[in-house]
Amino acid sequence: MTVPWSAIQDAISLFVQSTGVVDGDHVLWDREAAKLVLHESSVELRISGERAVGYDDVEEVESSPGVYSPRITGLREFTLSIQFRARTPVDAYAARNSLETIRASFYHPARRQVLTQAGVSFLETEMLETRDVSFGGRWEQIAVLDVRMATLSALYEPSEQTTYVQAVSLSDHGAPPFLIPE
Repeated sequence: MTVPWSAIQDAISLFVQSTGVVDGDHVLWDREAAKLVLHESSVELRISGERAVGYDDVEEVESSPGVYSPRITGLREFTLSIQFRARTPVDAYAARNSLETIRASFYHPARRQVLTQAGVSFLETEMLETRDVSFGGRWEQIAVLDVRMATLSALYEPSEQTTYVQAVSLSDHGAPPFLIPE
């Protein structure tokens, strides 16, 4: 794997937990959240929209004398969708206020440190959206915030040797070959 997604997810979870908007066990990733039915507020996270930024850099690294292996590195930008579900009737703006706390925390150097240590960079936030939903006589407020982030993609496996074409030759109907060096 070129991007350490599990480490990135762990860092993002710790970051959201550090804001204190919900208990740590109420910060869930999208597939985990679908399995649980909570009657308390929760934060649901999803990574989507990954794309390469610019071109990947390919560098030949000498892993042992005369043996070279490629190291491929590149920047990946992705979108983190944060959804807050306020299931408590105490505060009509609980979801909006909680996501605003999370948004502001991206600018807080101490809280952002956990992301930096995992190799994740915060780029910008999109517009915060809220909506009220009723289901079975219960009301819940949902707020969604998309955050653009970036990380480094790296692939270096020195055990795999790469062979390269030294030269190509062409021949037309039996004529002497024409050699094209690399």
